Amino acid sequence: MLTKTIGNPGTPPHLRFNPNVEPFTDVRVRKALHLVLDYKDMGDSYYGEGNWAYMGHVTQIFKDEAIGPDEVAKMPGYNPATKAKDIADAKALMAAAGHSDGGISFKIFCWPVPQLASVSIYEDMVRAKAAWEKVWPAIKVELEPQTDAPTFNTKMTSGNFQMVGYFLNFSPDAALGLAANLGAGGARNY
Repeated sequence: MLTKTIGNPGTPPHLRFNPNVEPFTDVRVRKALHLVLDYKDMGDSYYGEGNWAYMGHVTQIFKDEAIGPDEVAKMPGYNPATKAKDIADAKALMAAAGHSDGGISFKIFCWPVPQLASVSIYEDMVRAKAAWEKVWPAIKVELEPQTDAPTFNTKMTSGNFQMVGYFLNFSPDAALGLAANLGAGGARNY
């Protein structure tokens, strides 16, 4: 899952892989795609510098349980100072997975774009696609904003997607939020 926190840290936007479908059954592909993204540029471009924060799997509203933004910013993939190394590592991972030219294809779908909450997700999808295409010219990424909420929800809850751009809705407890959103049997882990 690729995430960053914005104005409301209780509902962070994210791009989420479906690890049960190709090409995301290979963890090397998932990690390679993560390492390439420039999260600082993505956040600054849409929200403005200083109006967003890095985050891990637990949102910043849970101060005691969350990994703080400063710590996340030091991790591979997130750290702007190590981006060149991250991209080199990403290329090696993709090659090890059998896709040295990035010759994979997938679709990213998201909540209907005209709705305010999904505009930033669509911007993230556009920036992610551009970053991946810059590193791997053979990659094919198609963006699929859905036409309405019922279409989105049907596709999401059926698990009929490769990657989704969406917002997490965390419960008032970190453990319950992790179980619901990321647990194998979680109600929102589609």
